[in-house]
Amino acid sequence: MRKAANMKHAAKLSLAAVLLAVAVGGCSDSKPNWKWKFWEKAESVPVEFKIGEPKPAAGLEKQTVPGSDRPVYVHPKAMLTNADIASAKVVSGDNGHVIEVVFTEDGKKAFGRLTQASINKHLVIIADGKIISAPVIKAPILGGAALIAGGFTKEQADRIAEGIMRK
Repeated sequence: MRKAANMKHAAKLSLAAVLLAVAVGGCSDSKPNWKWKFWEKAESVPVEFKIGEPKPAAGLEKQTVPGSDRPVYVHPKAMLTNADIASAKVVSGDNGHVIEVVFTEDGKKAFGRLTQASINKHLVIIADGKIISAPVIKAPILGGAALIAGGFTKEQADRIAEGIMRK
């Protein structure tokens, strides 16, 4: 029974990995061109999940994803934050070093509703005030976990995950 539950969890994470790893121009350099103060020392990393649109509209802020020249137009309200994250850790695999985020029960529900309502929109993931990824949501993610890809080195991913948990 437990093995079946673990396999179901792994399948949901795999779906999330596919959905979030396909970032809009995510940074592919081994040395991303952004710098965050928390990389210098371990401290809290504020994380926000916002919705982004492919076209401009009133009230949206034009942003650029690192490694891309295509803009994304970001809604001002954060739909999820650190408070909605139960855990964060680095997972290394075929997609390089990614951050596995597991949401709280309330965060899981909010993330599920958010992804259901935002098909074909960008899920803008912001850490320490900088966009780190902005994949297009292709399907609802209901499993309560997601993988954040951004061309991170192991050290960068470790520091982001540790910083998320320092709430």
